[in-house]
Amino acid sequence: MQPLAKENDNPYILTSLIKSLCCVKYQRIYYHLMNGYLKILFLPLLYLTFFYSSAQTINCNNELFGGGLKSPDIEYFEGSRYLYDDFKMGKVYYNDSKMIQLPLRLNLHNDEFEFIKNDSIYAFAMAGNIDRVVLEDEVFIYLEENEMTDLSGFVKVWTPELYPTILTKMKKDFFKKSTGRAFGFPKPDRFVRGTDKHYLMMSNTEISRIISAKDLIENLDQHSSELLEFAREEKISKGKGDELTKLLSHYHKLEN
Repeated sequence: MQPLAKENDNPYILTSLIKSLCCVKYQRIYYHLMNGYLKILFLPLLYLTFFYSSAQTINCNNELFGGGLKSPDIEYFEGSRYLYDDFKMGKVYYNDSKMIQLPLRLNLHNDEFEFIKNDSIYAFAMAGNIDRVVLEDEVFIYLEENEMTDLSGFVKVWTPELYPTILTKMKKDFFKKSTGRAFGFPKPDRFVRGTDKHYLMMSNTEISRIISAKDLIENLDQHSSELLEFAREEKISKGKGDELTKLLSHYHKLEN
């Protein structure tokens, strides 16, 4: 006679014991129970595996920073989370002296740059090592969080070689689907471009939010009357980075 399985024995021993002692009828009951148990165990694991692969990153061996493998988007929403949907060839300068060329795109919702390597999409895991990213005619830098300003993450630099300069923080917000009201239609899950925020960067440590064109001129603290006249003539808008840069370019001309 076979010894009874102890509490900590291998479950396969318990399975063999049940098979040998039970008749066919009870074996069927056993298999149904085991099948239900496996479903209960397997389905949550399957869900967690899918969620983890979609929301988490996997370390990859990359000379740049180590990276995160990105899962393909499931297109069930409207809009896009990216500044540009298509990848564009760009240059990443990092660790003061290194540079690598990669197909890049900026994820405005997650505030991260994605790149293609070996036919897979990755995101940089250590963005703080990046000095700047050049994407065609646009330049981006990464700012760490600090107590002096609310600005952090990737920002566009309008004149990277000339200070003071304008910084622009772009983002995209995600809105869950909404039900239709009396005379409206329901809206699906969607990404929507938020309002750009513009900042004056006097130096690497001196950054302030631009509230208005007048506020920008006061922060420059030089050539106020000439700049105010220029802003009125050109109808400079506080909400447009290119126009604020135009005003700042006039400031630099006055300085020279």
